[in-house]
Amino acid sequence: MANFFAFIFFGSIIGLIVGMFKPKAVVRWKEEASRKDVFKIYLSSVLVSLVAIGIFAPKVENNNNGTKEEVSMTAKEKQPTVDEDYEKDKQEVLKLLNMSYHDLFQVEKDFSYFQKNIDSDIYTAISSAKRNEPKIMKLTYKSYPDNFEDSKTEDIVEKYIETLHNSNLFLQMAYNNFLDYVDNKKPTLVVKFKENIQYYQASKMQTITQAFSIGEKYKLAYDEMTETWREKKFIEEDKKELQTKQDNLKQTKPFINMKDFDPNTPKYIIAGFITTWQYKDFKEMVQYTQKSWRDRENSPAGYLLNSFEYKTLTDAKIENIKKRTDDFYVAIISIKYKNSFNNKETVVKITPTIIKEDGKFGFNPISAIREQ
Repeated sequence: MANFFAFIFFGSIIGLIVGMFKPKAVVRWKEEASRKDVFKIYLSSVLVSLVAIGIFAPKVENNNNGTKEEVSMTAKEKQPTVDEDYEKDKQEVLKLLNMSYHDLFQVEKDFSYFQKNIDSDIYTAISSAKRNEPKIMKLTYKSYPDNFEDSKTEDIVEKYIETLHNSNLFLQMAYNNFLDYVDNKKPTLVVKFKENIQYYQASKMQTITQAFSIGEKYKLAYDEMTETWREKKFIEEDKKELQTKQDNLKQTKPFINMKDFDPNTPKYIIAGFITTWQYKDFKEMVQYTQKSWRDRENSPAGYLLNSFEYKTLTDAKIENIKKRTDDFYVAIISIKYKNSFNNKETVVKITPTIIKEDGKFGFNPISAIREQ
């Protein structure tokens, strides 16, 4: 039984590593699998199988001479070394930063929606405030990992968590001030609202600064492309690998030449989308996306990389662009790509929508993923 769970353990480790780069390869039952899904599923599997191995591992028995059979660790090996403590703390810090950053960005996302509507649509802002208040309160009292061998690490982590909770608390107070002002129309409540917003912004920036200070101690950094904290060396390796791919791909001619179209037209946007996809330049691709979609995403480039990187374009052609309104178009594009998972070439059509917002066109990435 222990061998069975050992197999599950190592399989889960492999799945976790592969999933960090290709989520869809290991989470096939979800249409839009993300690295967060991989992290939740496979990390849970690793932990469960590890506990099961400990439960079902065979016990050490005495032999005829009264001496114990050989064991895997000597008394000396059982004593944790400085390196082991460091690695253990690193994993705890990594877990903490990923959990807290997910919460931090979720709060910021909800707050941005509220702030956007507070002047233009007061009813939407009120609805947002009422909806977000309980969520922020829950995060304010949420517990995070605090199992560290190094007392200094434990101290800076406690300060980090305290600052994170404080930033949520200030935002919660601001929501309360806003709702009270709507009900009572007292000018003093507006002053309190603005003060708490300022306190929130200051605490949020302090939280981010502290996170990078903790990460620096363990050679960790935030990877905007994967939206996770990772070891710096792995982030650098991935950047070099992607840069090498881009350099090689940019030696080829674009399938659709952007120079053939006027700027800020649907065809120009589609040409930019296809060209940046062809060259796997996902940071560049962001500027051709729909503005409201960009604003909703914590890491637009990371989303695009996750959605399109495993498809290497080998050909593309605009079949048609249909006008629905002056601000809304639908493109029909024939593409041929090689799937990096199975190395098979696929010929399909995609129908990305192109939408004008604030005077500029942009394609919607979600519509561009669907294939016909």
